[in-house]
Amino acid sequence: MEYIQVMATIDDCEAAENIAYTLVSKRLAACVQVKVSANFLSQIYV
Repeated sequence: MEYIQVMATIDDCEAAENIAYTLVSKRLAACVQVKVSANFLSQIYV
């Protein structure tokens, strides 16, 4: 099995979270991390 890591940037936090939830809910990603601010990291898992 092969694993990959993808990193992307987006200027809208709400859009980033929508993308994260969509990727996880469609099982295209097992885990997505969204850096909301300098001190807070949101993590979404399957």
